[in-house]
Amino acid sequence: MALATDATVFDTLHRLFGVGDFTGGSAEWPKWRMREISKIKAYRTKRNVDPFELVEAAHYCRRRAIWIKAHWELYEHLPAVNRERLAAAQRARAADLEDAIQAAIEEEAAKGDSVWLDRLIRAAGPARQEVYDAWAQWAAAHR
Repeated sequence: MALATDATVFDTLHRLFGVGDFTGGSAEWPKWRMREISKIKAYRTKRNVDPFELVEAAHYCRRRAIWIKAHWELYEHLPAVNRERLAAAQRARAADLEDAIQAAIEEEAAKGDSVWLDRLIRAAGPARQEVYDAWAQWAAAHR
């Protein structure tokens, strides 16, 4: 998780969606901005949400062309953002497992006739992780 603050949330919303109704002069902008950031912080802390999650939700909404007019509109999208983050993490783990299994297959193929080679090649579904873990233990003990 990247570091984000309430100011980051405000700036992201302002940049991506133009959120904010500031009409005063340039000298009043910093005070107005700080008031808006305080509102974001108060709303966020009541709901126990990390600023990073709100920034992530803002980017999620922008990617999906969901127009946001105020910071509180982000909260309804947090469950979808969490599902998307979980799915991305699962895809990354699956890709890492496939890379590890491919390396194990190449290692066993280099040895020649191996029972593990057949097991690693034929393993499918959730069993792939189990077979790889068993092979990793066996390979660590026999090196």
